Amino acid sequence: MFGKLWHKEQQRVQHVLELTVTALKMYNQKDLNAEAALERAIDAAIESFSGAQALNTASQLESLKAELVTAQQGVNPYTLEKPTLGRRQMRTAVAFRVMQNLQALLVAEANSIQTRLQEAEAIVQQILLSAMQGGLLTAQQLKDANSQEAVEVIWKDVEKEGALLVAKKKVILAVGVFDASILCNNVVSSLRSS
Repeated sequence: MFGKLWHKEQQRVQHVLELTVTALKMYNQKDLNAEAALERAIDAAIESFSGAQALNTASQLESLKAELVTAQQGVNPYTLEKPTLGRRQMRTAVAFRVMQNLQALLVAEANSIQTRLQEAEAIVQQILLSAMQGGLLTAQQLKDANSQEAVEVIWKDVEKEGALLVAKKKVILAVGVFDASILCNNVVSSLRSS
């Protein structure tokens, strides 16, 4: 029914990334609970991505968890051999690799979301500047737009110009109605203060 809410996705990924950073800090401090913190981060990530209809990412996360679980069972997940010596070192090495992969996956996801939002915000900025240049929007309207409702009126007025309507639809297709509204509010605030 509705597309993704990209700002919410951004917060969700940020939360899981914070859990991963906590696990990495614990690992760096040689905390014995680092592996448990890593499990909590992976579980939170799996839950988060499973609910977000991101099957590819959820699958990668489940694979990372399987590596960790296999190591906890005393089997090297990469060779599938049971080491007779150095099990603790093997578990630590696997946990480290899983942490690195989890962190890389989450950073890539966060960067993807950030890029999408930045590109959409740049288009919203161009739309509003074009509306000002074309006389659809005045500096006074921007100054008076100090509520979400006022910003919504400005965003709606953009539709009066055909070319701007097409650009507005492009933004909505890229990030959805709600995120476009948030971005419009951000741009209006920055234009008002400049």
